[in-house]
Amino acid sequence: MDQYFGDIRNPDRPVPVFERPVETPRTAPRMVESYAPNVPLPAVGVIYPGVAANHPDNAALDVLQAIMSRGESSRLYQSLVYRSQLASNAGFGGNAMEEDGVIAVTAVVAQGKAIADVEAALDAELARVRDEPVTAAELAEAKTEIVAGELRQRETSSGRAFILGQAIVSENNPRAVDERLAAIQAVTAADVQRVARAYLNDQARVSVRYQDESARPAGVPEDSWLNPAPVPTFLTVPPAVLAANELLPEDQRMAPPAPGEPRAMATPRVVERTLSNGLRVIVAKSTNLPILNAQLVMAGGAAGDPVDQPGLAAMTAGLASQGAGDRSAPEIARTLEALGANIGGGAGADSTTLFLSAPVASAEAAGAVFADVVQRPTFAEEEVARSRTQAVNALRVNLRQPGPLASLVLNRLAFGAAPYGAPSSGTPDSVAAITRDQIAGFHDRWWRPDNAALIITGGMEPEEAFAFAERTLGGWERPSGAVPSVTNRAGGERPGPRIVVVDLPGAGQAAVA
Repeated sequence: MDQYFGDIRNPDRPVPVFERPVETPRTAPRMVESYAPNVPLPAVGVIYPGVAANHPDNAALDVLQAIMSRGESSRLYQSLVYRSQLASNAGFGGNAMEEDGVIAVTAVVAQGKAIADVEAALDAELARVRDEPVTAAELAEAKTEIVAGELRQRETSSGRAFILGQAIVSENNPRAVDERLAAIQAVTAADVQRVARAYLNDQARVSVRYQDESARPAGVPEDSWLNPAPVPTFLTVPPAVLAANELLPEDQRMAPPAPGEPRAMATPRVVERTLSNGLRVIVAKSTNLPILNAQLVMAGGAAGDPVDQPGLAAMTAGLASQGAGDRSAPEIARTLEALGANIGGGAGADSTTLFLSAPVASAEAAGAVFADVVQRPTFAEEEVARSRTQAVNALRVNLRQPGPLASLVLNRLAFGAAPYGAPSSGTPDSVAAITRDQIAGFHDRWWRPDNAALIITGGMEPEEAFAFAERTLGGWERPSGAVPSVTNRAGGERPGPRIVVVDLPGAGQAAVA
């Protein structure tokens, strides 16, 4: 720091400070309706004034946020997304900044559902958390999730740098994050209800509806959403006091510094073993933090989808954790989130992955759930139907966005009819047609220990990690048949260079691929 930044001098003049005008507290609710082209699904939201980053109520607000929307056992997910299926997603987020903050509660309306019904469901959950104390189980789960999330963020140097920098900028206190974690442990159910009543004040809220331009009523002006409050006058940049730098002629410029001496880099030691069922286990201790990260990688992926069923591998991976063994999807979510753990899956072109992340202290219990998800997913018909609906809604959103649409077209143009040309997440039509038997069949064919590798990183010592792998997946039976492989990789004759334009009228951006 001294070598490179020590000679930068402070200016002689004081740093100008913008004095934010004091806002008059809102005393009546307000509705904002906004319209735009290419909005695939309507969105609704409720915005409340929050608090500054150094406010003592932030600990209780963090716990409130976790109870409302962190994980699949959260109140908003269970109420709006899982049970009623009114929304494709829902969230409760707070943004506490240096001088002030905001609380936003949002939901994306599911295809075919009414905006008014989603708003009513949001209001009901906000009223419930104001009127009734949260349960002891919800309180404990929220605290565990927050601590586990902090562990994951501190696993990397960039993560630690970010939270330290944010604490210094927002609160002028590098210890603020640790102090906040300590304060969170002291939060009670009464504290959560108190802040819910104080800050989720319906007389101070701004409700938002965001819809496609086609839904705009006749006679509604385009600027009806503009803020009626005057915009403050911002400071102008003061005049320069030093001469402007000029680029010297090339022969007069300072030579760049020579490379420094190479520094030895300590990389984690990678150790590998194969279990008796054929599962490769690769271990690397990557941190001293008490966190376990395990990723199961199985060959096949979306390239193994039948030609008429793109999205099958991805659907299988996503559904595996939605009911397994003797646990339902809500039971799996509650169990994992109470442990500070999470499980998720996905499919790329060449592989299907399933990951587990958990504090070391709860890794054994989380590993038991992981073992069920890998070996004994139930693929219940109601979960398949729910997952199909959510996937189709997500695809409808992506197909109205230039970036994802460009990638989809590019892959088909580059690889033609070959497996790589098909969208790994499928299409609305292909996903809507996928059946429970097809999903179970894909799992039986591709999910097998001799077609997989388990990679474990985090704070476990290698021997401890291998023992964890043996206890968790050592009993996974290897089928008698041969390991499957992707066939028919040919994509036909490649056409010559060309330019393809996809017209997306009204899009606010363009994508080039």
